[in-house]
Amino acid sequence: MRLNDLTDLFIWKGTITPKKATGTESFDLAAFDRQKGLQDCTTGSLRWTATGLVPASAKAAPRASYHVNISKAADGSVHFSLTH
Repeated sequence: MRLNDLTDLFIWKGTITPKKATGTESFDLAAFDRQKGLQDCTTGSLRWTATGLVPASAKAAPRASYHVNISKAADGSVHFSLTH
């Protein structure tokens, strides 16, 4: 997913499975320095991981499946859809 605006840029990439998730993300922000020059304030590429929680019992946490679609139109607008 790449979200960019006039002043910032957010990039998220990853894989999500029922048991774990991994990926990278970064955030860039345009800013002025003390001499009024432009600079890119950035996190750089950050790696992330997540682990799925183990439910106490199948009755306590029924299985569910979700599909999230995030797209960016030619005009720059971002659209989200979620199906269950």
